[in-house]
Amino acid sequence: MTTQFNGEKIAGIGALGDLAEVVQEAHAYPMVGPQEDWIRTQETQKRGLIVPVTRESIFFDRTGQLLNEARDVGTSMGINREKRAVDCVIDENTTTHRYNRKDLGAQATYSNNSGDHDWDNLQETNALTSWIQVDAAEQLLNSITDPSTGEPVIVPGPYQLVCDKSLERTALNVLNTTSVTLAIGGFATSGNLTQPDYPNPVAGLFEVISTRFVNTRSATATDWWFGSIATAFRYMENWPMTTVQAPSNSELEFTQDIAMRWKASERGVFATVEPRAMIESTA
Repeated sequence: MTTQFNGEKIAGIGALGDLAEVVQEAHAYPMVGPQEDWIRTQETQKRGLIVPVTRESIFFDRTGQLLNEARDVGTSMGINREKRAVDCVIDENTTTHRYNRKDLGAQATYSNNSGDHDWDNLQETNALTSWIQVDAAEQLLNSITDPSTGEPVIVPGPYQLVCDKSLERTALNVLNTTSVTLAIGGFATSGNLTQPDYPNPVAGLFEVISTRFVNTRSATATDWWFGSIATAFRYMENWPMTTVQAPSNSELEFTQDIAMRWKASERGVFATVEPRAMIESTA
């Protein structure tokens, strides 16, 4: 989301909810109106780096890799950005991304319903092994209500399942399995147990997004997150990431033999705008 501001108050309108009433003949319709709503995002921050390469380092380089590594400032910037994106989605390490509605203060993204955290989007003891855990996360998502109306929150798809790389194959298996077997009648000690196959109830429900940074940023590889990333989070961007090379024959080249320089920069901040659109599941 492009913004011209250094931190923004995003205005919103609360939904009307169920306000329709029975109107008697010749009586006036009741007058109702939406509620004012807003959230605040943290100040944006400028990030970047410059990599200078001297004439001597180029001359004495025996690897042949110096210039390739030095000019790869975009990858370095991208690593930093992905870490901040992961921190925002899993709500770890920093608080600059946290949800602040109606100036009630920054709230943890995931928790049980208590105090100002007036929604339950934490599904504990829900280690991902089959479609049953995905269903549990989805049912918790379905139970979350709108703070303005008390009606169920509508979370538009598509959904994503975010996990560490170590859970990626499990998540893909849950997603792509064509059928599941349900045991009916318990575990029989004799005779034949009826085990009919059913179509996978979560097939095509979500997209799997995995990253190695989940484990390193959260110190756990077993937690996973389910919901709509596009609904829950934004990147508030003043200007996008750019990479440039300094022109030749610069003053630094003339006075200090700095032969080449590469620079990467961006300005923005990740923000949680609707935490009711995501569920965290713990093992």
